[in-house]
This record gives sequence, structure tokens and C-alpha cells, in this order.
Amino acid sequence: MTSPQRPAPETPVVADDPEAPEATEVLDVSATPGTADAPAAPDASAAPFASSSAAPARLMAGLGMLFLLGSLVLCAAITLTYAYEGDGVAGPIAAAAYWGLLIGGLTGAVALFSPVGTMTNTVRAWIVAVQYALVCAAPVLVVIDG
Repeated sequence: MTSPQRPAPETPVVADDPEAPEATEVLDVSATPGTADAPAAPDASAAPFASSSAAPARLMAGLGMLFLLGSLVLCAAITLTYAYEGDGVAGPIAAAAYWGLLIGGLTGAVALFSPVGTMTNTVRAWIVAVQYALVCAAPVLVVIDG
């Protein structure tokens, strides 16, 4: 049994003959068909969040999560103060404030943990803005309910 032989690469035409066609390109037969047009494989060692332009919005979302924790403590302190001084029952606006904190935490998590290619930076920035609005509105709503 004989193994198939690879054809020899074409040699360029020597330009000594004035009637010979001019050689402009040498055919490379060592490359397999279709590999020249194939895109390069992504680097597996690169971190999924490294050097992205979403980093500032991610940082603000992470800080918003810390502010959310502070806002939750402030809302709880205000609610407990009103419960001790008042009739002991929180109203529906205080409940809305706590639901707003929950939604603010979820929006912050979406902005913080979603992969880079899933949304544009503008959308991520608007999500962070919604997170900050909910974090700031919650203590105000608890005070209004008091």
C-alpha cells in the first residue's frame, strides 16, 4: 500500500524569457484550504472582565451595592425609631421602600455581574443610575411613611 504523496509546490516562473508570463504570486500549498480566512481563536487565558470599557460602570455598580447596604441599615433604623415612637406599625410606603431596595440590589447585580458582550455601556450606565435612584429614594420613602 502506498501513501498519498503531497504535490510539490509550484515554482515561480523565471523572468528571463520575455514571452513568459510575469510571476506575481507563489501558491502556498502547505496551508490547508479555508484556514487563511478563519478567524483566530479567542485567547483562553484572558480574563472575561479584563480591560473592558464597562469597568467604570461595574465599579459604580459595586459601590452602589455598598451604598445599598448602608441605605438598608438607615431604613431599618428609621423604621424601628418610628415603630418605637409611634403606633408600632409601618405603612405601605415603608414596604415600597424595602421593595425598592430589593429591586435596586437586583439591578446592581445585573450591572455588576453580566458579561461584557451582553449589553452596551450605555445600557449598563442607565441600569446603575436606576440602582442609585432606588437606593436614594428608599430612606426618603421611609421618612415620608413615618
